[in-house]
Amino acid sequence: MDPYKKIIQTLNKLAIAAPNSEEFLEYLKLYFPEEDAKIIAYLDNFTGKTLSARNIAKKINKDLDETKAILERMVNEGKILKINNRYALHTIIDIFDIPIMVPKEMKTDEKVKKMAELSKEFFDKEWNKEIFGSNRPFLRVIPINQTIDLPEQKVTNADEISKRLKQAKTIVKAICPCRARMEILNIRKCDYPLESCLMLDFHGDLIAKIGKGKVISYEEAMEWVNEATRLGLVHLVENCDEGPYFFVCSCCPCCCIGLRGMLELGNPRAVAPSNFIAVIDTDSCTGCGYCIDRCHFGALELKNDKAIVDKNKCMGCSNCAAICPFIKMEKVEREPLPKNLLSLYDEISKEKGRAFF
Repeated sequence: MDPYKKIIQTLNKLAIAAPNSEEFLEYLKLYFPEEDAKIIAYLDNFTGKTLSARNIAKKINKDLDETKAILERMVNEGKILKINNRYALHTIIDIFDIPIMVPKEMKTDEKVKKMAELSKEFFDKEWNKEIFGSNRPFLRVIPINQTIDLPEQKVTNADEISKRLKQAKTIVKAICPCRARMEILNIRKCDYPLESCLMLDFHGDLIAKIGKGKVISYEEAMEWVNEATRLGLVHLVENCDEGPYFFVCSCCPCCCIGLRGMLELGNPRAVAPSNFIAVIDTDSCTGCGYCIDRCHFGALELKNDKAIVDKNKCMGCSNCAAICPFIKMEKVEREPLPKNLLSLYDEISKEKGRAFF
């Protein structure tokens, strides 16, 4: 079988399948040169049967040391996964993101530009429906629970995010692939920092190893959360209750695939709301309208010089509450969370008639 078709066939076993398009095939050929693709085609998903270097050497008829050198090169280039000295295929999301996570100085590289162009094209055209077409979103909004101390512009409480970051043994601040993609294509509408995604534990170790981010402390991570909140970014995480957790992203509606999927491309379930909702003290509200400017979801409006919340539109991101002492985030039970990441993807897989394990 053609190695690229075999790779796509393997990717299609999981909760989020590969794009079914010529653009993706061209993208894959740019990312995996044919000699690499012939080896990668033997690999299974990380939930399947991972292979040792010895197994792979036998399959490709190469010396073990030579095979190890090839595999380590591909690991360092972000093309394949290494788990406990065994090898597996990356998820489709990592194949979509990793090649695009480049600094500004690399945005003129012709290969990078072409991959950014192709990936935006296949995402916008149809693949966003595959990622976000499930009844169970894989992304969820996570709020900041109290307001910014306005004189110092500092978040005073971020319990939900803090819990995730405190549990992490590794935190890596990485280049945001969504913003990088728009930057490379010269169509980015915002000027938010490129380095803005917090990758945790296994995923953080991976991103640091391939040079796409740097390890930071819990305190540095919380400083960034404070800054991102001040800037009005929306924090997104995996839509599950317990760890292990892999990321905390600080997202804008012009670049983020989740927010774009919801607000621009017509996927209302692209992102799940948090289990919080904004509540306004209307007696104290001055009608300044600043909260309305901060809301990316159109959930706030002024009526009779008072801000009011549309509860059906409020995603519970707390962007409004972060800058207004007269808005608080009230806990509500909107929808139950899957227990952990494996439960989340197993649920999505079963909905689509696929076997996650």
